Order: sequence, then C-alpha cells, then structure tokens
Amino acid sequence: MSMSWTVRMLRRGSENCEDLGAGTAPNLEALLEEIAAIALAAAHLHGRVEFWIAIGELDAMVIPGATSSGGIDLGDLSEAIFGLSRYAL
Repeated sequence: MSMSWTVRMLRRGSENCEDLGAGTAPNLEALLEEIAAIALAAAHLHGRVEFWIAIGELDAMVIPGATSSGGIDLGDLSEAIFGLSRYAL
C-alpha cells in the first residue's frame, strides 16, 4: 500500500510555508525514512521553526524543542511523524 506525504516549513517572519519535499512511499518503513530524512535535516539547518507534515489526508504542525544545552530536540518531530503514520494507515 503506497502512501503520499509532504513536508513543509514555516520560517519565522514568513506568512507562507515552504515546500521541503513530497512523494509517495511504498511502505511504512520507506515513508518514515523519507519524511525523517527531510524534516530532521531541515531542523538541523533552520532550528526551531514550524514544520507541517502530512501523510495521506492527515497533517500535523510540530515545532522541535530545545535541549538543555541549547541544541535542537528532535524527539517531538520524530514522534509526530510516527504518530501520523499510525493514524494514516
């Protein structure tokens, strides 16, 4: 079963989301890998901005947290991706 997905980002001070990637994955494993690769790389580059992740017809907005050392906490982003995939299937 293939599933469509999109990843978008809303930069601070911007009114419109920027498309980071979209596609169709043949299975859950590929879906998670494709979305995570794009979203996590963008979080490392752009920091704590809004990410809009859609799987099928479901979408979620996630803002990655900060670690105690000031880095980007990617846990929320990873949880959102996995959570959406469970409900979208």
